[in-house]
Amino acid sequence: MPKIVGIDLGTNSVGINIWDKYDNGQLKNQIESSVDIFRNGVSKGNSMTRESSLAAERTTKRGKRHLVRSARNVMDAQIALINDERTRQICRLMADSIHEDSAK
Repeated sequence: MPKIVGIDLGTNSVGINIWDKYDNGQLKNQIESSVDIFRNGVSKGNSMTRESSLAAERTTKRGKRHLVRSARNVMDAQIALINDERTRQICRLMADSIHEDSAK
């Protein structure tokens, strides 16, 4: 007889249920059920601060690292563009055409 496994992943717990299944798709009976509860996923802080999620702290730090990495990548791309000979040629052509237009 086919079985159905249900898993519930919470922030502080994991639950599992195993059910028998009839041929018509209906659930017959529950075979096994279990829950595992973890320690709190929050930092308590001191009396002056609120509880905060440890996941939120990790997410904030990851976001800051992403911003730094993104800014560094943009700066590297700009430097590569400035150092590219083709870019210098295009800029020279643009500068020449601006000077020609202003001389008319």
